[in-house]
Amino acid sequence: MRLSIIARPLPKTVIITPRPLYARALREIVACGCFHPSSEGDEKLRSFARRVRGEVDILIARLNEFLARIGGGAEAETKIEVTSNVEASVTRIVEETAKLTDSVETIVSRLVELTTPGTEAWRLISILKLYSFLDIDLAELASNRYLRVRFYRVHDKQTGIFEHELSNIDGVLVLDVAKEEKDHTLYAVIYPTFTENKVLDTISRLRVQELQVPEGLPSNPAIAVKTIMEEVEKLPKEAAKYRQSLMKALKALEALSQLLRLVESTRLTGSMTIIDGYVSPDSISKLRSRLDKALDGAFVITTEKPMIEHEEHGGEAPIPTELRYPRPLRAFAELIEIYGHPRPLEIIPLALTAITLPIIFGMMFPDMGHGLVVALIGLYLYLKSSNGMKAVGQLALYMGIAGMVFGFLAGEFFGADPRISGWLTELWRGKPPYSTPVHPIAEAYLKGHELEAEYVNKLVLKSMFISLTLGSVLLTLASSLGIVGAILRREREELVIAVGRTLTFLGVMVAFLGAASIGGFEGYKALGPILVAMTGIPMEIELTSQILLYATIAKLLIFTGLALTFIAPVLLGHESFSMRLISGGMELFDTLLLAVGNTASFIRIMGLMLSHSSLVFGFLVIATQLPGPLWIIVYALGNILVIGLESLVATAHTLRLHFYEMYSKFYQGGGLQYLPVFLPRGVTVEVIEK
Repeated sequence: MRLSIIARPLPKTVIITPRPLYARALREIVACGCFHPSSEGDEKLRSFARRVRGEVDILIARLNEFLARIGGGAEAETKIEVTSNVEASVTRIVEETAKLTDSVETIVSRLVELTTPGTEAWRLISILKLYSFLDIDLAELASNRYLRVRFYRVHDKQTGIFEHELSNIDGVLVLDVAKEEKDHTLYAVIYPTFTENKVLDTISRLRVQELQVPEGLPSNPAIAVKTIMEEVEKLPKEAAKYRQSLMKALKALEALSQLLRLVESTRLTGSMTIIDGYVSPDSISKLRSRLDKALDGAFVITTEKPMIEHEEHGGEAPIPTELRYPRPLRAFAELIEIYGHPRPLEIIPLALTAITLPIIFGMMFPDMGHGLVVALIGLYLYLKSSNGMKAVGQLALYMGIAGMVFGFLAGEFFGADPRISGWLTELWRGKPPYSTPVHPIAEAYLKGHELEAEYVNKLVLKSMFISLTLGSVLLTLASSLGIVGAILRREREELVIAVGRTLTFLGVMVAFLGAASIGGFEGYKALGPILVAMTGIPMEIELTSQILLYATIAKLLIFTGLALTFIAPVLLGHESFSMRLISGGMELFDTLLLAVGNTASFIRIMGLMLSHSSLVFGFLVIATQLPGPLWIIVYALGNILVIGLESLVATAHTLRLHFYEMYSKFYQGGGLQYLPVFLPRGVTVEVIEK
């Protein structure tokens, strides 16, 4: 499948058919699975379709709930019949399904009432089961003419006062019957009829619960429990009889919901129906072929190039766009959808994200062993999980591989313990190229040799320099994509602002790359003099011709970029001159703030790398204080904790750098997703000609 680079708006497609053939046209369109309906239908049809879709959604939710209770079966196949009077056909199907749902609801509701913990009936039944040994009629005993007996569940905190209060009433006998509950005791209260008012008043004052049988059951606890158990066993069997009908009804409603989306986009004339929507260019011929075969050529289908109008920032694009990607990039595509669907003519950051996301994560999570664990978990989720978790597994697999690569470069394998990762360090002759500052500290701690403080300090500065240099490159690239997007959308003001921001970030990048060209990974030594030369601060630092050249180029680019961001709103804005001046000042300040803040934000790469290694080293220190092989257990548990914690934290910060620092330069999102109507699997639509 092709990879989407630019979000192309789909062509507007109009299908015109004679009214008697409307139902057949709907069937072919929904079966094609390529038509995205618009919202330009007749007001009367739109109102009808939206009202019925609301009813359909409620019925679908009820059916899903019922099937969740009674269990689904094999994939159902069903057929829905539609006549030329589509509204009447839709109404009939909804009414038939509603009747089926109502007939099942009584059974399912009763089953839920009896078996779901927390319901009042379930609570009473649970209590009643404890006293099923009482094979007596409670109602008959409580209504005897001369001597009455009632049973009460008394909390253990009240048993003393309960016995005392009732025993003080003449003729009343209180018997301790059973202790079946943890905190309640069952008492039988036997009293003559003439004392009933005093007994019941006392019971009411003490707020003691009488042993009750749920309404509708025999008042004999033993018989009631037996009846309930028979009913609980019987109800699922009765409900199961409806399983296939419910699944067919669910499929029919899902298909009906799709048909109603088409009805919403329909306009009617005296003899014709006009259906408005959008179709992917690759599917036009497929749709035309289906309509030609079903309607014998009695239709007209037209497509027109979409007109992209300038829209307010943040508004929803009215024209849908399609995001295409090969299966290996599905995880990255879903991340972009979380940020927002692309608007027409936006640059889609899918390819960029697929490259930079694993790289930045790997730089934050540099451990070959930890990366291996994450990759194996991702592989398992991808192969064994349901469809919803496959993308998560795919992402974890890529991230884990990136962690392994940078872990190999860092010389770490489940931390920097030389007893475990020493073989890896030896491959780099003791100096891994991406070594974390913690690495030499761990080796010095375990081997007992003197710590090279200067080398550790060098690694800190090196890591910081690499992080900021990468940030300057990525921010310049993201800003340049903003230029391309503004050109595609023909937005003059945004184009000039994007050029200004790109030049500003380019100036920052020149400073960092210039320092790298002088000192390589130790370019931080040259970065200071370049920044001094750029700012003009008088300091006793030797400024070579090379440093002055990079500083001059960087300063020129930054000043030019800032000037353009100020000029763009002033010259190309549409407000009053005073408001344009204010807008220009705000753009200038915003660009300057972004150049400093966004670049500095990439230092979190070094921070996360350092925290990852430090946590493992912390557990290593704890483990070495323990006797015997116990250190292995503690160190292993520490590694597991770090893998779980740091993988989540590194992922969150990696996404932040993309969503806030990079995407904001060229990608707004908020577009309308291409969602064509489709016919659910196992459903056929039959058109009845009348």
